[in-house]
Amino acid sequence: MLLNKSVPFTTGFGSNFMNTGSLRNRGLEFMVDATLVRNSDWFWSVGGNLAFNRTKVLDLAGSGFLTAADPRNDEDMAVRIVEGMNLYNFYIRDYAGVNPSNGYGLFWTEDHKLTSDRTKARYYYAGSPEPKFTGGFNTNVSWKGLSLSAYFDFTYGNKVMTNNWFITDGADALNKNSQNTALNYWKKPGDTGVNPVPMAGASNVWYAGYSTRFLEDGSYLRIKDVTLSYALPQNILDVIRMQGVKLYVSALNAYTFHHVNALDPEFGPLGCAYGGNHTMVKTFVGGIEVTF
Repeated sequence: MLLNKSVPFTTGFGSNFMNTGSLRNRGLEFMVDATLVRNSDWFWSVGGNLAFNRTKVLDLAGSGFLTAADPRNDEDMAVRIVEGMNLYNFYIRDYAGVNPSNGYGLFWTEDHKLTSDRTKARYYYAGSPEPKFTGGFNTNVSWKGLSLSAYFDFTYGNKVMTNNWFITDGADALNKNSQNTALNYWKKPGDTGVNPVPMAGASNVWYAGYSTRFLEDGSYLRIKDVTLSYALPQNILDVIRMQGVKLYVSALNAYTFHHVNALDPEFGPLGCAYGGNHTMVKTFVGGIEVTF
C-alpha cells in the first residue's frame, strides 16, 4: 500500500508517500449467459453477473488508522482506514433525531445520553461505502428485423454520506440554497421524523460536521442502456440496392432507482458528496446505419 506517513520536519517535509502496510482483497464473481429462444423469427438471450469483494486492512505500519476523506475539514474526517477492518469506514457522530419539544437536533453521547451539543456527541463506526455486492444483467429480444436490448447495473449494501451543506438549519447558512427536503422541519411541539428547527443566530448548528443524520443506504439499480432497432428486410434492400439499413434509438442512463437524498447515488469510492454531486448525464440518441 502507498500510505502518506508523517516524517520528521528536519527532512523538509511533514509527510511522504511510502510503500508500506498491507491490504487483502478476497472475492467471488459469477457470470451467466443463456440463449432462451432461437428460431427463424425469434431470438432471446439473457445474461448477468454478480461480484462480491471483501477488503481487510492487515497493517498500517503502526498508524492504527488513517483519515481518508475531506482534507478541507480538519475537525470532521468522515472516513477512516482502520487496521483489522475493511478498507473504508465511516467514523461519524451518532445523530438521534429531533427533540419533539423544542425542535433542537439531538446526538447520543459516549455514556448514551442525549445532548443538543454536537461537540459532545459520540463517534462510532457506522458502516462502509463499499458495497456488499455489485452486478448487472442484460437481455436481448428480437423478432424478425425488430430488436430490443437492455442493460442494467446495480450495487447493494453500501453507505453514502449525502451533502449536509444543502440542508441548512444554522445561522451561518440560512442565506444559502437548500434542498426542498429542508422544508420538512420542526414547526410545533410533538413533530418527529423531521429536520431540526432553523434558528438564525444559533450558536449550535446540527447540520455541520458529519453524522448519521446524513448517512443513507446507497444501493441502486440503474437502467444503463436501452436500444430499440429495426433492420429493413432483404427484399426491400434488394429493391433499393443496399446491403443493410438499420434505424435505432438508444437511451443511456435513462433512470436510476434509489432512495438517496441526492441527484445521483454514486458518490465515488469514499461515498461522500463533498461540494455536491450531479446526476449521471442522460443521453438519448437516434440514427440510421446504412451499408452500401
